[in-house]
Formats: sequence, C-alpha cells, structure tokens
Amino acid sequence: HGAKVNARNKKGITPLHYAAGGGYKEVAAFLIQRGGDVNYRDDGKGTPLHLAAREGNPAVAELLIEKGAEINAQDQGGDTPL
Repeated sequence: HGAKVNARNKKGITPLHYAAGGGYKEVAAFLIQRGGDVNYRDDGKGTPLHLAAREGNPAVAELLIEKGAEINAQDQGGDTPL
C-alpha cells in the first residue's frame, strides 16, 4: 500500500539491491514490475547487477540484464558488474 520500491537506506541501498545480492529472483522481478530501478546506484556507485554478480546470483543477474541493467556500469572503484 504505497511502499516506495526505490527507497534507500543510509548507504543508498534499495530493496532491489538486497534482492539481487541475496539471490531472490522472484522478489527482484516483483520490485522491477513495480518500478524498481535496475540501474539505481548506491553510495558506492554500485548497481543491483554489481551485487548479483559479486554474490554469485546468475539468475538474478540475467533478469536484471533482460530488464535493461547496464553491464558496463562502473562503481566508485572502477569495477563493472561482469
């Protein structure tokens, strides 16, 4: 009921970041369907795809890419997700 899917915590992390890092594909798909931004950057410039790749969640990474995640996005350290 009116929850903000792109709400951020103090580090700029959104629910989609958590779903991606945790490997929760169904949750990630739900958040994206509700307007979750696949390219939203946290305070370290990391995207949900960075977290999915780093945590070894290929199913979520594939979903994010299918939904338009930038595969060449660089975090503040210059690392790309893939």
